[in-house]
Amino acid sequence: MLAGVMILSTVGSSQVFAISSPLSYAGSMEKMQQLKVIDKATKGEDGLVTRGQLAKAIAIADGLSSTSSNLNGTTIFPDIKANSDISGYVNGVVGVGLMFGTPDGLFHPEQYVTMAEMDTIMVRLLGYTDTDPDLSKLSWPNNYIQQAYKLGLTTDITAKKSDKLTYKVAAVLFDRLFSTLIKGSQTEYFSDKYFEDEYLNTEITGSLKEVTVVGNSKTSDDLLDNQVYLAGQGLTSLTKYTVNSNAGEIELGVKYKLYIDGSTITKVSVKENSTENYAVTSVTSSLIAYKDDNDVAHTMSLPKASLYYYHGAYVDYEVAVKAVRAYSSIILTNKSDKSGYDYGIIVDANFGKPQVYKNDNAALLDQLRNTKYSYIYRGANIQESQLNAYDVVYFVSDIWNKNTFIYVNDKVVIGTITEFTGDMLNPTGLTINNTNYTFGKYFNRARLNNYDGDIGNFLTNVNVKDFKTLILGVDGKIVDIY
Repeated sequence: MLAGVMILSTVGSSQVFAISSPLSYAGSMEKMQQLKVIDKATKGEDGLVTRGQLAKAIAIADGLSSTSSNLNGTTIFPDIKANSDISGYVNGVVGVGLMFGTPDGLFHPEQYVTMAEMDTIMVRLLGYTDTDPDLSKLSWPNNYIQQAYKLGLTTDITAKKSDKLTYKVAAVLFDRLFSTLIKGSQTEYFSDKYFEDEYLNTEITGSLKEVTVVGNSKTSDDLLDNQVYLAGQGLTSLTKYTVNSNAGEIELGVKYKLYIDGSTITKVSVKENSTENYAVTSVTSSLIAYKDDNDVAHTMSLPKASLYYYHGAYVDYEVAVKAVRAYSSIILTNKSDKSGYDYGIIVDANFGKPQVYKNDNAALLDQLRNTKYSYIYRGANIQESQLNAYDVVYFVSDIWNKNTFIYVNDKVVIGTITEFTGDMLNPTGLTINNTNYTFGKYFNRARLNNYDGDIGNFLTNVNVKDFKTLILGVDGKIVDIY
């Protein structure tokens, strides 16, 4: 019965659980085109998919791109030219038994695919066969249609089994297929096959999870530049996740499918949606003034979102409203169907890296000359000529540097160092005047690296019994020592 359709034969066991997703044709089209599984439809998203086009999509999605490339230039079907764009893909999927020709010995690459055929293909790609108990109870194609629905692949898709497959429906089906576990596995998703081929020289470990980036080094001093906080499937709040150097770019507020191994992000799979960013200039009662991407001023009330995050933790809407201040940043994560917002993230004004004002600090002096800022504040508004030596200067702004002012901290501590605190080989701070002070995030610890073996004695210009001046930042931690 299946000789005239595209039959897949993969092996598996046990039951699979699908991660269903809301119907979003535009979002799925964008993702699948990004991954090169779906070509841009010449007749629009409602254009019909042919067997030849689907053979290419299956080969790419199933990790057969490299195999197909090696098989290009030959053909086993009279109706497919050896040098055609699809010859390698057809040879690849036929060679491993994923697709077959028809009884007349042809492939019919221009023949349109029906929904019944596509349901069969999707289910078989996940490892199901005719002999599985759930499929043997009904005849084809109803058995595969029912199983595709149970797996969440066809949720909300109203096309009938005899309807022709459109590009937009194909995109949704592949998108959902990528997020579905292979039959018999609790860790291997179908998308693993794609990435094993796409990144042959890159080790990808862990499992695929759909998550939103809710914190990074700009939202929390506890995070390094390569660390993030995530919210999503089974993740623990405020766990620090480290991004591998070759994993890909990760933006704050964006929803992704990521491969996560323990607390390490090994690969960025798919960017799920977009964000809207608001650089706050001022807040009056519930009215927020902000600048858009073109630096045009607007006002608004804080939009509703399903969840809000502040300092990496979930807060309700009322707390989020109160958290917004001048120079705050608001990031709203769009829902896939553009009907509203999934997440909102409030980020406090970013103080950036502290810099000590001195006549020989050329980098800071150049930044003062070339950076647009609204004013300088040190207890009151001052002019640049009123800055003093050892003032700690912060360029305070939203995270996109649209609105900026300069905050000056002039707190210092003078006295004799009596001890270093923490491990003697990696001190975390020191004691002056019977008070412990901690080294700040930006303190240059290289000045304390040359330890000679005697407790508290460092072969640098910072030693126990030295009379020193500690320059403190806004957090009360040591920025520098003189």
